[in-house]
Amino acid sequence: MIDVHPTTEVQEPERKMSRAEKRFIERASIEAQQTLSNTMSRFVDFMASADLTDESIKEKRDALSRQWKTYCTIKHLSELAFEAVATECDKIIAVYNSHKTEA
Repeated sequence: MIDVHPTTEVQEPERKMSRAEKRFIERASIEAQQTLSNTMSRFVDFMASADLTDESIKEKRDALSRQWKTYCTIKHLSELAFEAVATECDKIIAVYNSHKTEA
């Protein structure tokens, strides 16, 4: 005989995070934001240099993106964070290209 009733699992109540755990997460978040900011600052400084080619921009973007993904892996950041550098670099490149075409 096939049981048509769904099984009900007993769910344990979710444990509240301790104050120390919350602080740890907050510090890790601040550190990740600072690292992301420093990485993006390096890209902006690179973009401010005089002789840029599409190839050099792509290489720099890819290099910084790889470094950021390594950081995310080491720090156990979420999958969403992995693409942060690439996304932000693409935004900067788009602005750069729009200014380049206007000039």
